[in-house]
Amino acid sequence: YPLCALAVSDERPVSTQSTWGAGINPKQALSIGIAVDHRRRNKCDESLKLNAKRLREYKSRLVIFPLKPTSSKPKKGDSSADDIKAVGDQITTKGVFEIEQPNPRLRAVKVTPEMTEGSVYRKLCEARADQKLWRQREIRKEQAAQKKQRRRRRNRS
Repeated sequence: YPLCALAVSDERPVSTQSTWGAGINPKQALSIGIAVDHRRRNKCDESLKLNAKRLREYKSRLVIFPLKPTSSKPKKGDSSADDIKAVGDQITTKGVFEIEQPNPRLRAVKVTPEMTEGSVYRKLCEARADQKLWRQREIRKEQAAQKKQRRRRRNRS
């Protein structure tokens, strides 16, 4: 299973980390139609890599039309004349780049008697308490062991 939720949406802006991961400056991303939100943070590497991969794919398919089509010299970042002729008209419809939604399959498991006995809530509470109090319990065990040794010494004398 993935460590984080990988629900992908094309309507949500990407983080600046994702744009840098794809090799795109966030300011440039805004100019080529990628919404960027500087407040967003990626919670895990999986979603960061997935977004960066999507942005790289988007950029590879992207054809940037020049502002002045009559100019003889294209600007840096503009597509070549061959690419522009191959595309023809601009595609303005939504859904040109379909997003694959991850679909982790969960398999059904037969319920065993071990699964039904005991309370899961109780087990979680005990595990949380064990994690919180393990050091104090260790100290008490050490103190009890020291007390036993003192008693043995007194009884020997």
